[in-house]
Order: sequence, then C-alpha cells, then structure tokens
Amino acid sequence: MSALIALVAGVTMSLVGLNVAVAFLIPAAALMILTPKRRRVYEYVDWPVIFFVGSYLSLGDAVTSLAPQLAGFTGGSLLILFLMGLALANVVNNVAAAVILGPVALTFQDPLLATTVLAMACSSTFLLPFSHQANITVYNAAGYRVRDYLLGGAVLVVTVTVLTFTYVALVHGSLI
Repeated sequence: MSALIALVAGVTMSLVGLNVAVAFLIPAAALMILTPKRRRVYEYVDWPVIFFVGSYLSLGDAVTSLAPQLAGFTGGSLLILFLMGLALANVVNNVAAAVILGPVALTFQDPLLATTVLAMACSSTFLLPFSHQANITVYNAAGYRVRDYLLGGAVLVVTVTVLTFTYVALVHGSLI
C-alpha cells in the first residue's frame, strides 16, 4: 500500500510541475527511509538494468555534443538516419541506439518526423540474435544460427523500411 501511495505522490508532484526525476526520487527515498525491511527493497531492484540504462543515458548525453557533426554526416537524409539507427540498434541495443541518435534526429528540419523514423529503425532489431533479449532467448532455446536471423530479419527489415517511408511519403509528402 505504501508503494501505491508513493507512486501517486510522484505522479502528483510531477503534474504540479516538479521535475519528474525529483518527483519520483522523493517518494522513493521516503519509502527507503520508512520501510522497516530495507534489505528487501534492494532485492527487488534489477541492478543490471539500472546500470545498463544509466550508462547509455550518459553516453547519449556525451553524444549530444556531437549531434551537429553526426547530423552533417546524414546530410539531412531520413534514409541515412534510418540506416544508422538500424545498424546501431542491431549491434548495440535498441534503447542505446535511440539514446545515442536521438539528439541527431532533433537537429533535422522536422524533428518529429526524424524521431519517428529513428524510432522505427531502432525498433527493427531482427537481424542478429544478440540485438534484443527476446532474440537471444529464442536463439538459445531453438538452436537457430546467425544466418537464420539474417535471412528472416532481412525480410522484416525491408517490410519496416517500406512501411516507414510509405508513411513519410503519405503523411509528410516527401521522402527527404
């Protein structure tokens, strides 16, 4: 029950205008202080995920200063941004790719469109078994090979690419 109260307090404080991180940090700290069994709280936290997200957020923050140079590399082309996001998401991770290339998408003439294209690219983690947790689970359990992922994933990537740029052409009227 106390966790629910903390959640409501965090949401309320963020809606009032307090920074979201601070709004949820205050109830979390209160829970830590007021909970009689503090040890159990630490057991419920998935620490590898916390460190994983934290490391890529800091990497994304560092890349923010490089965004204009990376945007220059794309030449304002949504296709190049899509291919960069696709390649990075399949090698590193989809969240990491979005965090790293997000600042680049924001430098485009239409940042919402570029972010949409980047989101579709970063969601296309079909080419390698190591690009997403679900892929690696099936890879180990079913005995697939990397070649199987490349063949099946290529079909899905082409489908996502065609759908993404069809959306761009229909809704925004251009493929730039």
